Amino acid sequence: MKTYFYLLGVSVLLISSTSFAKDNHQSSTILHCEWSEALQKVSEADTSVSTEKTLAFENDSFKIWLQQKSDQAFEIEVFHKNDFMRTWTQGLLNTPTDRLQWGLWSRDALVDFTCSKKILPLNLWKTDCVNGQIRTQNFSTLRTTASEIFHTDSNCQNPLIKLSSTGALDTSFEANELNYTFEESEITLYTDSIVTDYNTRKVCDITNWQKNKPISVLNKKCALINGAKPVTMPTKGQKKYGIYNLTTNQLTFGQLTPEKDGSTPEKRPTELNQKFPYTPTQNF
Repeated sequence: MKTYFYLLGVSVLLISSTSFAKDNHQSSTILHCEWSEALQKVSEADTSVSTEKTLAFENDSFKIWLQQKSDQAFEIEVFHKNDFMRTWTQGLLNTPTDRLQWGLWSRDALVDFTCSKKILPLNLWKTDCVNGQIRTQNFSTLRTTASEIFHTDSNCQNPLIKLSSTGALDTSFEANELNYTFEESEITLYTDSIVTDYNTRKVCDITNWQKNKPISVLNKKCALINGAKPVTMPTKGQKKYGIYNLTTNQLTFGQLTPEKDGSTPEKRPTELNQKFPYTPTQNF
């Protein structure tokens, strides 16, 4: 038996971390912005934008803020340090392909600041019960906790084991790509019998398993099922590379395979896992 973690993966480049979402289930407003000079990209960063002005960029000549004016409308405010003046531009960002742009073209300068929208899920998403298994993804801004809950029955009424991992998301990705960095990986046991089994077998080299108590298994080798070959659990800082597709009421992730296991950017999944679609929920 080989275990594939369906998680995503990585860290962030943010100047600020204020989040805003009109619908808490749908998305956090994160803008990916690039600063260019003479048509050459000089720097890029991601900024989580709210209705308050957020500092997004600064150099010797300019200071730039971003602000969300309405659900889809955003504003760039630029302070020109040399001339002690301000300029503004506004635009609509409805999809990840839309662009909000401010530029200055003259004999002395050719500079450009362009932003696009990064759409990320927010709050708790879960799958239906599939063959005794439920998966969840609990998102905060640029962070997520993912869980796989295995049950003793096919209707998912009696939980047995939960595998969960927490980590940071990297937003320097294409519109449908997510990268993830593991920070914690835990196992929780829910029945007395599985606790006895894990302690007897010294699963993950741990002998103090307790019912309903999460235990860290970072960098452990664990035979999760009696008789199965041990699998190596994630290490802190390990990266995972995934894909996703987000609509208003459904979230899907990439299908992991031995060839596309998400361990490197080259092994990022290319197909979506339609077997486990997620829907938003508050009460799980």
